[in-house]
Amino acid sequence: MQIPTEPDPFAPPVHLWTPDRLLWAVRVRWLVIGGFLVLAVAVHALGVFTSIAPCFYAAGAGAVLNAVNGRAVRRGHHVALATAIAIPSDHVLTTYVVVNTGGVQSPFMMMYVVEVVATAMLV
Repeated sequence: MQIPTEPDPFAPPVHLWTPDRLLWAVRVRWLVIGGFLVLAVAVHALGVFTSIAPCFYAAGAGAVLNAVNGRAVRRGHHVALATAIAIPSDHVLTTYVVVNTGGVQSPFMMMYVVEVVATAMLV
């Protein structure tokens, strides 16, 4: 049998979803949730929108999802399922916040960019 000297271009890519990489992504999501809450309180204090409740609901739901995702990664069970639920849920929660804090004029429109960057860290 001949040993190849060059990498096979048709070989599947090396799996990048290592536990360390996923735990790092979970930590980044905690920072994003915390930063979002600080921004929400500051913007609410400035009177940009009347109710901060949607921000707290979304942050709470995001925290629960991130806790479940972190636990799944640490235990090594159902990691793909937890991650597959968390990523689209982030988009739903961001849309909920944007719609309830001013729509297209919401100060949280930039959260879509943060989501894309955070999700890109996983691939």
